[in-house]
Parts: sequence; structure tokens; C-alpha cells
Amino acid sequence: MCCYYFKSSKYNNMDNSLINTLKSGLDTPLLKENENTNLGKTERILSIATGTIILFNGISGIFSHPVWGLGKIVLGGSLLNRGLSGHCSVKPIIEDNYSAKDFNRQANL
Repeated sequence: MCCYYFKSSKYNNMDNSLINTLKSGLDTPLLKENENTNLGKTERILSIATGTIILFNGISGIFSHPVWGLGKIVLGGSLLNRGLSGHCSVKPIIEDNYSAKDFNRQANL
């Protein structure tokens, strides 16, 4: 009886449509790059993972420590947004400062 339940064509068609839906979802990647993307995939994955952990930590602690919880929610949400969008507004500023310092350091040698 158990084996017939899973071998039935009715349930087999449902499984195939579910598998086809999942396959089509994997064809369009979450970390797709566009013209505004200035982060690599590793930075994006780390931002998503860290942001998710901090966000859920903040949500779970919002009632015991409201200020810390709210701060963690904001920080985690920002990291999650950074990872999902692939854009960081601070990164170009930091890169420009480092390249200017390297240029000045090389010029003084």
C-alpha cells in the first residue's frame, strides 16, 4: 500500500512540477551582478550570513534589551541589504583613501 501511494502517477506529476519549479528558480541566481554591484561574491555571502545571524539575534533579544536589540536589528538588516543588493556605499570611499595613502607613501620613497 505504501509503495503504491508514491508510485501513483498523480503524485509523480506533482513531484515533477515541484522539481521543475525548483530548477527554474536555480537558473536565476540570487547573487546576480548588475551595473551597481561593487562587491564580490565572497563579500556578499559573508554579509548575508553575518547579517542574518545578527538580525535574528537582535529580534530574539529585543524584549530583554531593547536598545541593543534594536541596534542589532539595524546592523543585521544593513548587512543583509548589502549582501543581497551587492552594493556598498562605503567601499569606494575606503578604497579611494587607501589608494591615496599608497600613492603618497610611494611618492615619499
